[in-house]
Amino acid sequence: MTGLNVEKNELIKSFADKGFGVGSLDNIDVVGMSMCDLEERFAQARTECEIEMSKIPDAWSPSKAVDDLIAGGFFISPKRRTIDEILAVLVKRSSRAAGRYKMIQTNMTRRMDSGKLHGQKLKDRRVYRTYHSGHYAAISTVAVQESRNAYLATYG
Repeated sequence: MTGLNVEKNELIKSFADKGFGVGSLDNIDVVGMSMCDLEERFAQARTECEIEMSKIPDAWSPSKAVDDLIAGGFFISPKRRTIDEILAVLVKRSSRAAGRYKMIQTNMTRRMDSGKLHGQKLKDRRVYRTYHSGHYAAISTVAVQESRNAYLATYG
């Protein structure tokens, strides 16, 4: 039933030789439901389980949440967003963002490092923005990164 060849399995043979069970499938009577009935019940249970699992929301991801804000135009220049504004919007969209300041801050830094976002350090905070998609569409990621690096070298 399980695909094991009982006669060739040394472990099963040694147990059978010591009297700890039956070593031949011919001496085993299978009782209960037929395999067809079991397969049908398991297929039905699997379908029910998949339906229930589809109702469970996906795990919250700070990376996806920040990318959704970027894609939605939340940071398009001249809008400059503080981390507090970002957190407020993310918590409003999903309560699972609450208390995840460090994770979100880390993802904001990663987006700056990759050139998806630009940050500016003000006296008491940092603000984030992206360029308007239509006006700066021709700027490549490399050019944006070079521009960011030159800005940071000049203004810190």
